[in-house]
Amino acid sequence: MAASFHFKAVTPDGKVRTGTITGENDKSIARELRKQGLMPVYVGLEQKKSFDIALPDFGGSRKKDVLFFT
Repeated sequence: MAASFHFKAVTPDGKVRTGTITGENDKSIARELRKQGLMPVYVGLEQKKSFDIALPDFGGSRKKDVLFFT
């Protein structure tokens, strides 16, 4: 089963490239990057995206405010 992997690789002229690629495992991804002329530095499974809700903090609260409301 194919999975998505994050990678960091270096081009022959020394520039760093990062991205996502699909493959069977980290070794096959590294092999594919080398075929493209890149030197893999890091290959790891892409984390599944989770649903995240950011609630506003309305400027935060101070300890004094909390004591006032309780």
